[in-house]
Amino acid sequence: MFGITKSNAKKSTLLALITVVFAVIARFLTLHLPNVAPFEAMMIFGVFALHRKILSLILPLAAWFATDLIINNTIYAGFYEGFTWISQSFIFATIAMLLIFGFTQFLKKRSEEKGSILGYYGLASVVSPLLFFAVSNFGVWAGMHMYPPTLSGLGMCYVSALPFLTYGMASTIGFSIIFGVMGYLFQRQSAQSPSQA
Repeated sequence: MFGITKSNAKKSTLLALITVVFAVIARFLTLHLPNVAPFEAMMIFGVFALHRKILSLILPLAAWFATDLIINNTIYAGFYEGFTWISQSFIFATIAMLLIFGFTQFLKKRSEEKGSILGYYGLASVVSPLLFFAVSNFGVWAGMHMYPPTLSGLGMCYVSALPFLTYGMASTIGFSIIFGVMGYLFQRQSAQSPSQA
């Protein structure tokens, strides 16, 4: 659908750079919306579209880290004591992203076996926010001491975070569609100009 072939490493790199620039701009433009960020969708897209799969994990995490570094030390500086390199929420997000990366890799392999990339891409875009929600809010419950360290405290944490799940689902699905369209258009343009490869 929107994969870049192994023989076209330059175009794969260009697509990765375009995706990173778009994601960073989108992160700053959607800053005021809770739980809306393009990085999860960027990783899902990367697994399905980029030849070098490791880039699909490294680039979203690097872009997320860089934007958080700026945001946490300027806009949200009042919430932290001194300069903040890594926030606790970034640590929880990284753990969730590693899990989602593995899950998406599995779905990508299934899509190749079944010949249904679009369906598995859509499935990854729907299930990944649920995994992110489960892992990151478990981290909030276990590491931030905002809720009692009991099962009912864990339940309270998940219930309190449900509105954020809605935003996260909409964000990941929406950005996955945008990245998918970008990848399709990029591949189509690349196919029309093979002499530039």
